[in-house]
Amino acid sequence: MSGNSGNRSGVVHWLRKSWARFCIKSVHYRNRKHKLNWLYLMPDPWDMESEEQQFRFDETNRVIEQQFGHVGTILELGCGEGHQSVFLRKHCDRLIGTDISQSALQRARRRCPDATFRHWDICNEAAPAELSHVDLVVACEVIYYLPETRKVLERLQSIASEGLITYTSTRAEHLDSITSEMPGLSSGRIELNPSRWWRTVWWSSGRSQPEIIPVPETARKESLTVPPDARGAEKALQQEIHPGAITTRAADNSAAGRKVVPLADGYCAEVDSTNEAEWNQLIPLFDDASLNQTWAFGAVKTGERNVSRLVLRYHEEIVAAAQVRVRTIPLLGMGVAYVSWGPMWMRRDWEPIAENFRQAIRALRNEYVAKRGLCLRLYPLVFDDDVFALREIVDSEMYRPAASETAARTILLDLAPELKTLREGMEYKSRRNLRRAEEAGLDVAMGEGEEMLDSFMEIYREMVSRKGFLPSHDHEVVKRMQERLPAGQKLGVYLCRDEGRLCAGTIVSMLGNTGLEMSAATNDLGMKNSSSYLLRWKMVEQMKRMGQQFFNINGINPEENLGTYQFKRGFTGKCGRDLHYLGKFDATPGALVGAAMRLGYLAQGWEYRQKLRLERWKASRGARKGNESDRAGE
Repeated sequence: MSGNSGNRSGVVHWLRKSWARFCIKSVHYRNRKHKLNWLYLMPDPWDMESEEQQFRFDETNRVIEQQFGHVGTILELGCGEGHQSVFLRKHCDRLIGTDISQSALQRARRRCPDATFRHWDICNEAAPAELSHVDLVVACEVIYYLPETRKVLERLQSIASEGLITYTSTRAEHLDSITSEMPGLSSGRIELNPSRWWRTVWWSSGRSQPEIIPVPETARKESLTVPPDARGAEKALQQEIHPGAITTRAADNSAAGRKVVPLADGYCAEVDSTNEAEWNQLIPLFDDASLNQTWAFGAVKTGERNVSRLVLRYHEEIVAAAQVRVRTIPLLGMGVAYVSWGPMWMRRDWEPIAENFRQAIRALRNEYVAKRGLCLRLYPLVFDDDVFALREIVDSEMYRPAASETAARTILLDLAPELKTLREGMEYKSRRNLRRAEEAGLDVAMGEGEEMLDSFMEIYREMVSRKGFLPSHDHEVVKRMQERLPAGQKLGVYLCRDEGRLCAGTIVSMLGNTGLEMSAATNDLGMKNSSSYLLRWKMVEQMKRMGQQFFNINGINPEENLGTYQFKRGFTGKCGRDLHYLGKFDATPGALVGAAMRLGYLAQGWEYRQKLRLERWKASRGARKGNESDRAGE
């Protein structure tokens, strides 16, 4: 038994090494990010858990401490899965890690949850706005995977006035000749042994850090006055809760869970003060409105009696709102308040004000955690490329990342370019399939009626049975929701037919500034005639006509569903951004109640996985029977 285990371990080790060699072959000094993406199909491809790499991490930290001390914000270029991020986090107040692999970033978020991780290609993309105020940039073992080394170094120096890069001794001959010619760079060496060492290169001069511009006095384009920054009062209150603490983190706030934190001057929260008609009129005010925040969604999904709604005002103006679905355990007084894709805080035709988001989530915690004693789960409609630093705001307001939750991933198509540009931005295969579907004379219809929904569900159930996954929406619930949604908020149903035969369909919500694909289905005929490409192109055309700014193609998972990911990635092409949602966050009235909530969510996740396994087994069994019937017919 032990011999077989050793053999298997040896085979796995050999396969990992072979895959790594294949992926990094011919990638040095070239921008071949697709091969580096392939590398992260397996975890820890660089063997970062080894003693050698741990030694390098410790020694790099020692260099940072000697040369720069403790800094405010560190930008880590090429963070990978976050192994070194855990070490760098000790030397800064805030860490921002960037990488070109979404799979690596997803693992980094789990490994180092108190850091911020962003997808960024330094060679081809403009720097995110939040990188304009970093204090130190660190690029360890990454510089030789990028083209035009000198330009990359110059760009790093333009980002931060202080920086550190490291590279292995096997690359030193070439890179030393470049770094030695650049002014203002100093160098040293981290030595494991005479034959294994790393070059360290740093600079401590360059551009001066830009002056932080204060929040303008007016943020609404007409007359709304921006509220004063309430962080000073917030810190004072937090120190009252935890003497000596600079900020109150959710992991340390069990004693403060029931503490009401006053809203900043000028803000007030109203709870359950609106009726259905008023709430329906409120939805169009926000660019970040979504189906999950509509009255119909809450009433049908959870029931009228189990929904609460909070409206935040600043000097009589509505600046944020959130629908909260509440589930309680009778007699025990325990329960969960769930804010799905909320709060809404980005007023249409106003400049975004992050303080409105802060005060909204504070008001939610005050009402549902501090006053009602519920556990609050917050799922904001925010992506990990957030330029407003909302993750830091969530942390400071006594929320913590939800345990055992992986941030969902999607592709967001920017609809600002002309249709011609969007089409040319598709990958070649997608353009070819779209042209093929157009030439086939397929018919695409759009509607909102019950018959359209029934037709969609017919093809959807067929696909669910074939692929073996759990349906994301209950048909009857969607129909009741559609009946209750007011005009202008109803779901759109797109159906594609080939000579009268249904072959593909989608359901889309077009609230706020983003069209959201809720569900999609294709049968065998649709897979042959490429109808999915034509269907989504018609949706893009409609969204452009309606003035939508983005198309959220909703739901990608290259690790479990590579085919769907490739289709969506190819369709969105150069104009699509592969993003993770910011994630889910919890605020609890106490450690015991919080533990009970997490246990409940774990049980719920376990139940879902068992149901999914059963459906996949049924699908595979059906496929086997079909193959046997085919062979019998032959």
